[in-house]
Amino acid sequence: MNIPEAGAVDVSGDLAYESGTFSATDASGTTVDTGKYIGVFQKRDGKWRYIRDTWNSDTPPPAPAPVEQTAE
Repeated sequence: MNIPEAGAVDVSGDLAYESGTFSATDASGTTVDTGKYIGVFQKRDGKWRYIRDTWNSDTPPPAPAPVEQTAE
């Protein structure tokens, strides 16, 4: 996964967040997905620890499978 640069970083006390965009490539270097992410850090014992993250893809979800109609 490639995270070129964080879009936003902010710190408040012992919590911080980072958000931005990402791209994922396959072994040949072809981009297979892009999206957004956010990560939350907490300072514990003098070190920043990654405590939460979430991401979402820019790729739309697949269409739902057709529903088979039953004859009545």
